[in-house]
Amino acid sequence: MTEGIRAAGGVVWRRGPDGPEVAVVHRPRYDDWSLPKGKLHAGELHLPAAMREIREEAGVVGAARSSVGGTEYDVDGVGKEVRWWSVRAATEHFAPNDEVDELRWLPPRAALELVHEPKPLRRWLELPLDAAVVLLVRHASAGDASTWRGPDSARPLDERGRGQADLIASVLPHFRPVRVLSASPLRCLDTVSPLAAVLGQRVVVDDRFAEASEPVDPERSLLEVAEPGEAVVVCSQGGIIPRILQALGLEPERIRARKGSVWVLTLHDGRLVQAEDDVLA
Repeated sequence: MTEGIRAAGGVVWRRGPDGPEVAVVHRPRYDDWSLPKGKLHAGELHLPAAMREIREEAGVVGAARSSVGGTEYDVDGVGKEVRWWSVRAATEHFAPNDEVDELRWLPPRAALELVHEPKPLRRWLELPLDAAVVLLVRHASAGDASTWRGPDSARPLDERGRGQADLIASVLPHFRPVRVLSASPLRCLDTVSPLAAVLGQRVVVDDRFAEASEPVDPERSLLEVAEPGEAVVVCSQGGIIPRILQALGLEPERIRARKGSVWVLTLHDGRLVQAEDDVLA
């Protein structure tokens, strides 16, 4: 069986003088206008691939925000799946190349009429531009609690957990988070410390997200740390994360809190707009 084609891309936007503008690129090979996208390299994850393709095709380095879904279609009889993100432009240095010979920044409705793949742009139009993103992390693997002889708060990550922390540190910087918060157990701190080091930040201890503190309204605390238009990281524990997600209105059958996992929560006006837990795929 032929393996399907995996690709990733983005709705890349900036604030213009008359409102938001979206980047569309012209591909001379197909003589069409497209949102920036491309195939994954071997071993590459979807979000890093999307950000790489956006940089290569549009010359934009940006900050990932919410997922805007996926598209599927056939290419010469082979299935192709593209995953998309909203990406706010930070720097722009476009230069024509073999794949893309022109870049235009257009009002969203004009871009919608031009691109051959409008579905992710339609979904992007449904998201508030000033939505907050909270990257809710479950601490990574820390061995078997029943065999640990020291204080539970001092239980360190095991080898698998250190690998999970490194993966988090390689993917979440694409969101350009402005703060990294963590419950105080060592396994929580060690899960996001590599990420904070990459970002040049320090981890801020916040035990409103710790099991030992038995927080009354952890979801309220999450809404309080969310920053409109920005991303914030919160590392918590398996007894707290499901409570937060359920209180925010997520369907119980969707709620999972695997060690080393990340929920990307889009929040606006005190409510959950979107929740995705596959950013590390």
